[in-house]
Amino acid sequence: MAPLRQIRLIDNVVAFGRPYLRADGGHCELVHVDGDPVCVKHSGRLRGCQFRPIIINGMRQRLNESVSRSRHSG
Repeated sequence: MAPLRQIRLIDNVVAFGRPYLRADGGHCELVHVDGDPVCVKHSGRLRGCQFRPIIINGMRQRLNESVSRSRHSG
């Protein structure tokens, strides 16, 4: 996958979750992508949230599904 396409895909997943995070006083933003590793920054109430691992794992799963669909669609 082309780097720009990968970044757009990742940013779309982060953007999808952002309204839900903001509704609870949190925020997540894409910082950088280095191949497969993706770095995001958590802020606001998300930093200390006990549900953060669940939220992040949900975003990770959605990202994996998006990447998989993208690879199969050409």
